Amino acid sequence: ACGTEGFTAVDFSPDNKLLAIGYSWNGVAGSVNSVVKIYRLDGTKVTEAHSNELLLDIKSVNTFNRVYDLKWSNDQKYLYVSRRNDTNDYNFNILKLEDNELSLHQKLPTTGASDARGISESLDGTTLVVAGSTTPFHYIYRRTNDTFSFIGQLPSYPGTGATYGTN
Repeated sequence: ACGTEGFTAVDFSPDNKLLAIGYSWNGVAGSVNSVVKIYRLDGTKVTEAHSNELLLDIKSVNTFNRVYDLKWSNDQKYLYVSRRNDTNDYNFNILKLEDNELSLHQKLPTTGASDARGISESLDGTTLVVAGSTTPFHYIYRRTNDTFSFIGQLPSYPGTGATYGTN
């Protein structure tokens, strides 16, 4: 049966003129598709900010595949998306809204965690931390201009007995 799983994440842009929404819906044969839409807010008027619908590549029969968190970059150039998929990798995606087109800018590795959850960006916009629900629990990425790279995990996670190195 087809139907919506509902909104799973929302975030206002730093200038409060854009609203990003992540939602999931049941597709063919019970698969779950996750979608990100962006809307422009102008007073009481709401319009779509892009002409395309970006369907994230997480179609699956696993009904837990969905967008977990959305966060605009401090400079509003990117939209960070944490999600879950069947392969447990590349669950942190960076989207870009440019010329009325929403596109996938980069997929970043999250190997080992079942899903990526919360997202936090440093005030200067150079460092991102993404929380995972299982070991290794967190990922740290560095932003240099328009390039994002994995730099490691925090040295340890209290209470788990696990210790992780950094690159």
